[in-house]
Amino acid sequence: MPFHTRWHELLERIRDLPEETRLRTPRTGVLFTIDDIQEHRIIVRYERRGETEPLEKAQFETLYRRLTDSDGGYELRRLPPEAAPYPAVLSLHPQINIATDCGVIAETDSPSTSPVRGDSLELGSGSHSRTDNTEWKPIPLVVGPSDSKTVQSTHYDSSGCSTASSPALITS
Repeated sequence: MPFHTRWHELLERIRDLPEETRLRTPRTGVLFTIDDIQEHRIIVRYERRGETEPLEKAQFETLYRRLTDSDGGYELRRLPPEAAPYPAVLSLHPQINIATDCGVIAETDSPSTSPVRGDSLELGSGSHSRTDNTEWKPIPLVVGPSDSKTVQSTHYDSSGCSTASSPALITS
């Protein structure tokens, strides 16, 4: 699928997020929120520093091309430190996931449902109607006070790597 389509699906998914949704960079653990969505960029605000940074569409496209051109996804360690928020935001797309234990971001065939749901539902529950022999397990992720608990759905592939539906997503 062309990146243009993926980009607009990502923007739509972000617009559907609750206003106070916090994200965490997958390698460095830096917390941030999405401050604004524009046609060619996404503005993020870093929680600790309070600074904003524009994340450009062209950079998302470069990352998307790299992950689709690589067998098994793109290794996050290959990204420069200033690109840390890009995979976190891109993983909000229903068909892009981060395998946190393998350190890769990859495109998947089965789209996930909304990464954030109501209080009684799970975060990133994903599509569970799979025909392969993979297993889905919820992994609790707690940040801050105990009432900020969220759950991720994780897919274990044949190589033993897990692919969390939205590992960078945290709600407050």
